[in-house]
Amino acid sequence: MAGKEIAGDLGIALKTVEFHKARISQQLGLRSRAAMTRYALEHGLAPLRKRD
Repeated sequence: MAGKEIAGDLGIALKTVEFHKARISQQLGLRSRAAMTRYALEHGLAPLRKRD
């Protein structure tokens, strides 16, 4: 999901989403959005979604 979508769903600011995404990436040593997505899928943290 895009940051705007996440922020809207959670009712938080986009800046908050970006902050947490950056901290998670840093702590896990992930350097790209693709790496974060791969990590989440491999660890069962995000279900596969069909594109519209």
